[in-house]
Amino acid sequence: MTQTTDKPSTKLPPSTHEFADIIHRLQAGGSMLPDTHENLMQIIGIYKAYAVPMDFYSRDLLYIAEQVFLNPFPFFKYFISQEYLDRHNHYAGDDADLIIWRGVATAHPELLEFMEKGETGKKMPNLFHHLFHDRINMEFAEACMRAMLWHRHMYAPVNKFDAYLDSEEYKGNADKAIKAYFKGNPAMLALYKVFPDMFLQEVRQLCYYSNQGLFWKVMAPVFFEMSDIYDEGGF
Repeated sequence: MTQTTDKPSTKLPPSTHEFADIIHRLQAGGSMLPDTHENLMQIIGIYKAYAVPMDFYSRDLLYIAEQVFLNPFPFFKYFISQEYLDRHNHYAGDDADLIIWRGVATAHPELLEFMEKGETGKKMPNLFHHLFHDRINMEFAEACMRAMLWHRHMYAPVNKFDAYLDSEEYKGNADKAIKAYFKGNPAMLALYKVFPDMFLQEVRQLCYYSNQGLFWKVMAPVFFEMSDIYDEGGF
């Protein structure tokens, strides 16, 4: 003889949580925000507003990694060279390896305008824009890069990049780069000989400058293209 138990028929009362509607929508497989025209417009606007400085983040991070490198006094690391502003993004323009954005491959026109006039709308030497903080906030980009660096073992062993940065191959390549950069500078070469790990760690950080710059190099065209599609009546 088997004994059966009745299922409880008590129903939970409706949630009184202030974000109950959001929680229920997410549990049902919906989006964080209701699918409305106004919300879509705001989200696309955020993407576009972020993409313009992101274009600068990408170019300046690569400039720091490749040109400033181990300069012990990088006072002008945010003063990106014209070469890097003119450098073609591989995911935009007619000569792109993979066209994501149909716009220009060089620095975005709105970025160039902001760099020239800033929020004040006045043309000033770049140094004045920098000192008055009337410029792109590159400190934010570096903070994002350092957060990735400090948590770089989080995704091991999936993340092969970090495994390489701890390998003997990396140390050998970094050693060649450090010695080439300080060639003819006996003081810095002597300092490297005394504190090799400090220099190797600094080059690891520069690898993350480059890594983060390459990531934003892809994301900026994605956001620009989404904004253009919306302006054309898409979505």
